Amino acid sequence: MVMMKRVTVFVLVLFLLISQISTVAAQGPVVRAILFYSPTCPYCHTVITEVLPPLFQIYGGQPEVLYIPPTPEEEAVGSPLVGIFGESLEILYVNTYTQLGQELYQAAVEVYSIPPELQAVPMLIVADTVLIGGTDIPTQLPGIIEEGIASGGIDWASLPGLTEAIGQLIPAPTALPPTEVSTQEVQESAEPSASLLVTEVSILDRIKLDPAGNVLAILVLIGMVISVAMVSSRLVLPDEIGEKQGVSWLIPVLCVIGIGVAAYLTYVEASGTKAVCGPVGDCNTVQESEYAFLFGIIPVGALGLAGYVAIILAWLLARFGDEPWIQWSKVALLGMSLFGTLFSIYLTFLEPFVIGATCAWCVTSAVIITILMWLTVGPASEAISQLRGIEEI
Repeated sequence: MVMMKRVTVFVLVLFLLISQISTVAAQGPVVRAILFYSPTCPYCHTVITEVLPPLFQIYGGQPEVLYIPPTPEEEAVGSPLVGIFGESLEILYVNTYTQLGQELYQAAVEVYSIPPELQAVPMLIVADTVLIGGTDIPTQLPGIIEEGIASGGIDWASLPGLTEAIGQLIPAPTALPPTEVSTQEVQESAEPSASLLVTEVSILDRIKLDPAGNVLAILVLIGMVISVAMVSSRLVLPDEIGEKQGVSWLIPVLCVIGIGVAAYLTYVEASGTKAVCGPVGDCNTVQESEYAFLFGIIPVGALGLAGYVAIILAWLLARFGDEPWIQWSKVALLGMSLFGTLFSIYLTFLEPFVIGATCAWCVTSAVIITILMWLTVGPASEAISQLRGIEEI
């Protein structure tokens, strides 16, 4: 009887060992990657919803979705860590807007010695390869996966705290395979697993993402709107022709400062370099947004650069030109500065209410162009009266 029990136990143990060996053998090589993303980054959204799902269709099978539940403070921006584990492809999605995500991101920056100008999202790490941006990931990742599977698989990158973070993953409330998630479904679906990666952030929550910078942007926005209203009212009420008003010498001084700001922003936007930010605001989130380029091509900073140069030229003509060009130049000065202020109102509105971050450089430029509008309204009003008088004669 005792012998029978021993044989039974031996058979069971042997069966379990064979089952484990078969499972491991059936699993095959696996490529493991880490994607660092921000819920407000449009390039991250593209990678998550358009680049990675087709790869899971090829290598994922029926992926398992795991996640770390967000804290109450993090509910607005989503889970700090989501793992989608397929048959031959496993990806960890690390939300850099959370404390854990930021800690892992900083660990990656230190381990891989990523220079400041390349510290951006989306950033994907596979073994010792770091892919940054919406171009490198879709063009290089498929080939890396193929080579990794052929060579026996690629394990997780060695990051401090990563193993402990993976150990905290639990099954998602609703398992929705990423192969079934299209861009539209991610935006409209109420499935919890879909919302783990792409989060619709409310206006209030966007403001809370960069509270100091966004409050500053809102105050500047209010000041610009009031300024435009007051300047417009002054133009609507005609002034009597009085003494000629010269344009202020402060105009070229402010324009030189504005040119410096705009030139730096143009360089950052065109080169993709990480901006140097002060204690207030999150410049790089703004510069990495889709609103940093007009029509997706022209850097917004370049428009400001051209505008400041044009204002200086108009100032020179108003200061040293001949009649009637002096009067027309004064009107042009106000027209350009008014247009620049209106455009700055639009851009400043986007920062706290749409992007969720404020660029101190952009706010500085907005303040400069608003001051220029105030400095030019007097001479322009006088010039309009002068030109009207000439027409009546």
